Amino acid sequence: PSPQAFINAFSSIKNDEIGLYISLSSMLSGTYQTAMMVKEQNNYDNIYIIDSKLASIGQKELVNKALELINNNLEINQIVNELELFKTKIKLIATLDSLKYLARGGRISPIVASIGNLLDIKPLLRASSEAKIESFCKVRGKKKAILKLVETVKENIIDPENQTVYIAHCDDLIEANSLKDLLLKFIPNIKNISIHQYDLCSGGHVGPSALAIFYYGKSRLEK
Repeated sequence: PSPQAFINAFSSIKNDEIGLYISLSSMLSGTYQTAMMVKEQNNYDNIYIIDSKLASIGQKELVNKALELINNNLEINQIVNELELFKTKIKLIATLDSLKYLARGGRISPIVASIGNLLDIKPLLRASSEAKIESFCKVRGKKKAILKLVETVKENIIDPENQTVYIAHCDDLIEANSLKDLLLKFIPNIKNISIHQYDLCSGGHVGPSALAIFYYGKSRLEK
């Protein structure tokens, strides 16, 4: 959004009201910086802005948590503090079917991508504490990659019986359902698993048949 869009939104909030804006990760977009600039230049002291350090389903879950806290009648400072902690425990792990989309995004060279695809290497990615997407493991073959995703969730998930785990896929519902079945086999007490297709923007960066899991787990700040 443009600075004027933020001015229009923030100025619509009355002086005796409180506004809370949860932005897309500042590592992926300039919207957080723009919102902060508008707040500071116009002295919108009743507007609170949080850098989600998340995107897609992860950002949605942070918004859902904010609504829960608001409905519990917490003070705004308590809400902000709770959200700052909660966002570090929303975890993302993913695997890609092809390395060429990492090459297109400049994360690896085209040569490395070509060799990796020939060897059927599947990278496993995660969101770091600074919301950077980083590779934490490489395996050969899609089955091993999916198994590693599930094992990683099992090691890091917190309170599975009280949360919804989200699976995002890029036009591969069959593999997404297989991943869901495997998660339930390894972690049978998960309360709910919800499957979604990636939006066009995110999907264009990861490519067809990519799979991702969003869940609540150990803090991303932990080493």
